[in-house]
Amino acid sequence: MYARIVNGSVEEFPYSIKKLKIDNPNTSFPKSLVEDTLASHNVYEVIDVSSPEISNSQIAYHTGNAVQVDGKWQREWATRDKTSDEITEENNRLASETREQRTKLLAETDFYALSDVTMSDAMKAYRQALR
Repeated sequence: MYARIVNGSVEEFPYSIKKLKIDNPNTSFPKSLVEDTLASHNVYEVIDVSSPEISNSQIAYHTGNAVQVDGKWQREWATRDKTSDEITEENNRLASETREQRTKLLAETDFYALSDVTMSDAMKAYRQALR
């Protein structure tokens, strides 16, 4: 991923090698573009970095901007608190996943509940704990 950066200011991001060639139709580029060639056309690689550490009540997201950190350009991250709707939706999703897992585990032991099978106390306790 690249950005076109003029005088330290991001002019276009994201930017691609294809776009560079379109923007410079009278320039013959080598097959493999090196950093110096790209820089001579104000094009710099933008690296992806790991998302910042967040709490369970936050969301990390890309801002859509490129920023320079320690001489390298990288995608910018931002964080924000989750809305109450997002928290409710996540809680509902987690509860649903838990119910699905419980139902699956109960189904795997249903044959123990048949009338002609004697269910051990341990199995009874296990199935009760799943409910």
